[in-house]
Amino acid sequence: MIRRMVFRNPHRRAVPCVVAVFLLAWSPCLAGDKANTSKSDVSREISQAYSAMKGYGYEKKEAFLAWAEERTRQLREQIDELDARIEKSNDEIRSELMEARRDMQQERRELGRSMKKVRKSTEAAWEDAKWGVSAAMEKLERAYERARSRFQAAEGKDD
Repeated sequence: MIRRMVFRNPHRRAVPCVVAVFLLAWSPCLAGDKANTSKSDVSREISQAYSAMKGYGYEKKEAFLAWAEERTRQLREQIDELDARIEKSNDEIRSELMEARRDMQQERRELGRSMKKVRKSTEAAWEDAKWGVSAAMEKLERAYERARSRFQAAEGKDD
């Protein structure tokens, strides 16, 4: 009887999800220098985050929202930091990265719209809303990574 209760417990995935969210939230602090983050590190982090996200059913909506809002805040900080670095660079680099910055801004707005949908979602619309946030966040992360790579390449050319 006890064995059945343990295996049928709907919260059995809660601990790994909480651990994954905690690690994701603290990964920038644990990683140290953000400037030395490699593309494979970002890809691995994205993959781990979305693997954790799959476990969020409607009953874990608040936990998912907390995770998504924290990740959005981290992305916003990274984007703002990159924007500040771009603004301080010369005119040639700024003009070269104008399109990349517009892409990031567009993806940021799309993520905001997706977050609004997931906050308002009912149980019936939960999966679509959750995956909408996931896709929007992934697009924003990739836009950021492209812009960061282009900036580093442009900065290297300038030297």
